[in-house]
Amino acid sequence: MSFNFSILCDLLNELDQNRTRKSSKTPNTLSSSNVIVVSWFNKHDRIIPREGPGAVAFLSCLFPERRADRVFNLQEKRLESIIKQAQGLDRVAATSTFSSIKLRQRMEAKYAEPIRTHDVLLRIFQRLYSSEAKWMVRMILKNYSPVQIPETLVMQTFYFLLPNVLGFQNSLEAAVRIMSGMPAQ
Repeated sequence: MSFNFSILCDLLNELDQNRTRKSSKTPNTLSSSNVIVVSWFNKHDRIIPREGPGAVAFLSCLFPERRADRVFNLQEKRLESIIKQAQGLDRVAATSTFSSIKLRQRMEAKYAEPIRTHDVLLRIFQRLYSSEAKWMVRMILKNYSPVQIPETLVMQTFYFLLPNVLGFQNSLEAAVRIMSGMPAQ
C-alpha cells in the first residue's frame, strides 16, 4: 500500500491547528504536539514505509531540510508564478545543477526526455487541494515554519534508533539502508 501525501498533510495541518489553538486545557503546545505525532503514527503505522526508497521518501517529506542533495533551485517568486498558473519532485530537483550528480544521472537514465520544472510542477499543483499545495510549497522550500515537527520524537517513533543512526550517518538514504539491516524493535 502506498503512502498518500494527503495523510502527511493531515499531520501538518493538525500540528498547525495545535500551534494556533488558544486553549486553557493545553497550555503546553509542545506536549500536545507530541500527543498528536504519536497518535498519528499509531493510526497510520501499517502504511508508513519503513524500508527502501519508500522510507527515504517518507522521511524526506517530513524533514525536507535534511536533504542537502535535493536542491530545487526554486525561490518564492518563481514558485509563486508556477502555482498561479497551476493552482515527481525528484525529477524537478534533478533539473538543478546544484542537486547531487547521482540524482541527476538517475533521473536522466529513468526518463528519456528532459523536462521543464515548470511543466512538472504545473501537473502536480493541478492535482492538489489547497491545503496540500500549501504543504507542498513549504516542502519544496524546505521550511514548514511556523509549524515545528518534533524531530527527535518523530524519528524515534519511525524507528527507535533513527536519531542515533543519523548522529553518525547524516543521510536519510544511508540511515534507511543501515536500519534495513537491523532487527526491528
